[in-house]
Amino acid sequence: MEFRSETISYSKAKCKEFKNRETYLQGKLDALDNEICRGNNHFNQQLLDEYESIKTELKDINEKKGKEAMFHSKARWLKKVRNPPIIFSI
Repeated sequence: MEFRSETISYSKAKCKEFKNRETYLQGKLDALDNEICRGNNHFNQQLLDEYESIKTELKDINEKKGKEAMFHSKARWLKKVRNPPIIFSI
């Protein structure tokens, strides 16, 4: 029981950290997009590199989300298939 409560609290904290990182990156990406598209005629390679870096990290986060969702879905399916309802006969 203690092991289960520890793993649940750990996974909740990890998920919250993951969501906060995603929100932070999305805000930073929006700010960079505004700065790049603001109409400055200056070509700033550093801004473009940072923009691409953040975009790549967000893409990786979204791919991880998809894999986790697939894993959980498959785990539920396997549990249904492998653990049929127990029928007690008297």
